[in-house]
Amino acid sequence: MSFDTQIASAHAAPLFFIQFDFTTGTYYFTSWSHSVDWNSHTWLGLGAIVEVGGVSSAERIEYPSLDVGLSIADPSLLALALGASSTYRNRPATVWLGVLDDDFKL
Repeated sequence: MSFDTQIASAHAAPLFFIQFDFTTGTYYFTSWSHSVDWNSHTWLGLGAIVEVGGVSSAERIEYPSLDVGLSIADPSLLALALGASSTYRNRPATVWLGVLDDDFKL
């Protein structure tokens, strides 16, 4: 089944994979309810990503900003968010959108 067909399905389960390249290291998160092994990494789930807003494509080298809400219930994420904003502001992030089929396969 193609991506377009699956995402249009009533049974579609979309999920985001977001790689953050912060000054303190590279972090891998998913919007799924549990951690997922994909693309040679374990992507932290468990509600780590609570919101992804402002996703749009860019036509040139200028990239649009992206707002991502992280769960502050996780002490390590809270510490990351409360740290110096230079750690994460204006830093690269890569976003992938995946969709799970009816068998929960990516």
